[in-house]
Formats: sequence, structure tokens, C-alpha cells
Amino acid sequence: MRAVEKFDFARGYRFSTYASWAIMKNFARTIPERYRHCDRFRTSQGEVFDARADVRRNATEEERGAVHREVQVKKILSRLDPREQRIIIRRYGLHRDREPFTLKQVGVEMGVSKERVRQIQVRALDKLRKAVEEQKIEFLD
Repeated sequence: MRAVEKFDFARGYRFSTYASWAIMKNFARTIPERYRHCDRFRTSQGEVFDARADVRRNATEEERGAVHREVQVKKILSRLDPREQRIIIRRYGLHRDREPFTLKQVGVEMGVSKERVRQIQVRALDKLRKAVEEQKIEFLD
């Protein structure tokens, strides 16, 4: 009500803008003095940071884990014949410097149809699943 009484349209402001600031200012007056200084620079994420534990990992541990996973992948890929290895590596982008290829791209590179690439991929994935089960490899780190 105070905003309605004090509003002056001659200053060129819209009532909604004036009223929203007046309401915030009035609300700020109701906050006890001891909390004003604490909340002055608080962001909305403050409580989130206080409530969560620090779960950052050590970079060397992450690197060791990545190397370990890479060794495991190479170990199970060694069970495939060279053509199957090449298809799996290309299809899933297992080279660091390359994006995954489509069936058509792999087929063009190898001189076969995309359907034949898909068939070889399915067969290779079955072999890989069996290899993982036999060796009891756990990839969830």
C-alpha cells in the first residue's frame, strides 16, 4: 500500500517496477540486523556448497584408472581377429584422435557394405561379452 501512496508517474517509471523495488526494500527492513550482513553476499548456491561433501578425485588416480581401463579394453580386443578389431575401434571411436564412424564410413574404408560391417560388429560384440564374462572384468569404476 505504501508503494501505491508514494508512486509518482511523472518520474517516468512504471508502477510494476517501482512497486517491486518498494516491496523488496520493505521486506529488507523486516530482516534482523544480525542477518543482513551474513546474507548480503550470499548466492543461491551457498547452501548447496555447505551441504555437500567434497567428492573431487585426485588427478593421478583418475589417470591410473584411465590407463587401467585402456589396458583392459586392449586385452579383450586382442581376442578379436584384426578385421573385427578394426570395426569395433572405428565404430566406437576407441582411438583418441578420431570420432566414431558410421556403418557406411567403415564400409567404405574397408571395401564392404554397411550391412556386412553391422554383421561383423554384432559377432565381435558377442565375442567381447563372452571375454568379459570369462575374465570377470568390471568396468564400473
